[in-house]
Amino acid sequence: QALAVWTRIGDAEWENTWRMVVQMPERVKYPQVWKQSTGLLFRPVRNPLESKQRRPTELMSLLEDTIRSYGEGGDYQVWMRQLIDQLALEFEQILNDGSNATQQSLAKRLLFDNKTPNGSQFIRIGPGSGLDGDDWTGEHYAISRYLVRNREFQLFDPAQLVAHNFCKNPDWPATDVSWWDAYWFARFVGQVEVGDEQFIATLPTGDQSEHASRAGSKGDYCKGEDGNEVTGMSLSEYAIYSQKSWGSQGNPDDVGSKKPNYWGIYDFSGNVWVWCIDARGRERLRRAGSWSSTAGDLQSRRRHAYHPSFRSSYLGFRLSLSRLDKNEQAE
Repeated sequence: QALAVWTRIGDAEWENTWRMVVQMPERVKYPQVWKQSTGLLFRPVRNPLESKQRRPTELMSLLEDTIRSYGEGGDYQVWMRQLIDQLALEFEQILNDGSNATQQSLAKRLLFDNKTPNGSQFIRIGPGSGLDGDDWTGEHYAISRYLVRNREFQLFDPAQLVAHNFCKNPDWPATDVSWWDAYWFARFVGQVEVGDEQFIATLPTGDQSEHASRAGSKGDYCKGEDGNEVTGMSLSEYAIYSQKSWGSQGNPDDVGSKKPNYWGIYDFSGNVWVWCIDARGRERLRRAGSWSSTAGDLQSRRRHAYHPSFRSSYLGFRLSLSRLDKNEQAE
């Protein structure tokens, strides 16, 4: 009943609805911790900076963490999954109600309008791409040449600026972002036109990300901009990583500051791990290694999985584009 009411009420009643539907279980080992955690749920959706809290994706993350703490399978956990779905519907409405139009327009300009020495910021991969060594046989897709930077991400989430010192450099990759943050940033960007086709922004699959990273290589890393295989000896020309020991690099660096791979993609490995759209159980894939990684983690085949609410100073993302069919464009 509370969820049904929630779909009809205005912002003024939003907090009261949450207080009604989020109740402490009868048996909680640490009730004070539970109260503090659920207390974070009760804050403005549209103005996260006013409450000095993170954006609505935090609600989904907190619910996921609670489910993980209590385990899957119970009625309460099933109910919380339904609540996450309701949050997603609400958030989709907020992103599309016109209140974010200025920020969305600027984000698209930063991501799509600025040309690079290699042309468009996104490259098309798959049948008919014309890329040397592109043997992708699935539906073609486009992927960004660059990681998403702080300057773009903060148009969606201004509060990320104060999350970590690494978030203050506008040209460094966006870090301290959960899978939910990355996914909803892609939804924030929404539909875009590339050539005469309509695409929607999303996160790449693990296979798409690895394929684009390799640029036709069958080796450990990728083909370099000269078409030759990148090896451990030449890796530092292409990737930002810890060459001495784990974490010795100390921090990320400007996106695109190293050489691109053969297809013109920068930071294909290193700088930050990147979220992928794929799920592994309840976790989400990440790949590519980061500034804190040693060379082994930068190998193209390396993949790990994290809980979708996880945030870190060495974890970011890049966007891909999925082609829309005519029915989806009409919607």
